[in-house]
Amino acid sequence: MIKREENPSYLNEFLDYSENVLGKTKNSIKEMNYDLAFFLKFIMHKYNLSKIRDIKLIKEIKIRKLKIDLIKTISLDDIYDFVDYLEKDIKRSKATIARKLSTIRAFFDYLYNVAKTIDKNPAMNIITPKYKRNIPKSLNIKESKKLLKSVRDNKEIKHGTHDNSLRNYAIILLILSTGVRINEIAELNIKDVDFKESKLQIIKGKEKRDIPLNKDCIKAIENYLSERPKNLKDKDAIKALFLSERRKRIARRTIQYIIKKELDIAELDSAYSAHKLRHTFAKIMYQEGKIDLKYLQEILGHRSIATMDVYTKKQRRKK
Repeated sequence: MIKREENPSYLNEFLDYSENVLGKTKNSIKEMNYDLAFFLKFIMHKYNLSKIRDIKLIKEIKIRKLKIDLIKTISLDDIYDFVDYLEKDIKRSKATIARKLSTIRAFFDYLYNVAKTIDKNPAMNIITPKYKRNIPKSLNIKESKKLLKSVRDNKEIKHGTHDNSLRNYAIILLILSTGVRINEIAELNIKDVDFKESKLQIIKGKEKRDIPLNKDCIKAIENYLSERPKNLKDKDAIKALFLSERRKRIARRTIQYIIKKELDIAELDSAYSAHKLRHTFAKIMYQEGKIDLKYLQEILGHRSIATMDVYTKKQRRKK
């Protein structure tokens, strides 16, 4: 984990811009922070700006005092040297390298076009390595029904002195019915559910999107709320839709655990568990429900229609 106080100010300003203006999630911001801090550590090592000379200890290099003047001297060759380091020295995958380059490109684009603190953009002509995107795993309709029945009947994952079946059922049904991300579920407040209009409002930075809810989803949420713990003291928990066993807002990791555990109990493959349910919704809606791809993109909250290509291809199942 990279702490914000260990960053130079211009890096934190970029992260703030990405979160508050571009609407990046907190988890995305953490990844971007890590990727850029790692890149700047590499730059300091390359130009002998740190006492740490062992390349294996590059993560220990401090970047807080790295001045913007040095950033102005970074070239495209420096970025490609970083790519070589990632690929040859620490054996990172093409997908990982592509993600880091995307972050570096966004960082320099911000410095050049928004903050205007650099005179040239060295990342403008970056060529991102091509990699094969795997078709995401998903459940079929029969498996989805089996999972929901198992969750509804399962009383094993306790909520203090109560069972968690109503909460877990509402969460999993919500993902299967709307494709909402698990971090978005964790951030949901009760007021985000419009019971009268049967819709869910997802807020991501300054962006908002409304997702229609079917009757089963509305009923599942209502059933959970009827048994949701009362007399809460934590202010954030009072407004949160889903709570943990400690009567706090449910965490992303807790939702991941719930999904994996429920898939295991239902005797279904729990690999890529959280994303598996999101992709199940998308695949069924596109391939079975014949929903318009552009509309599906809006529901899922993807910025680019190109991201939807994986749903237009048939998934090969292992024999």
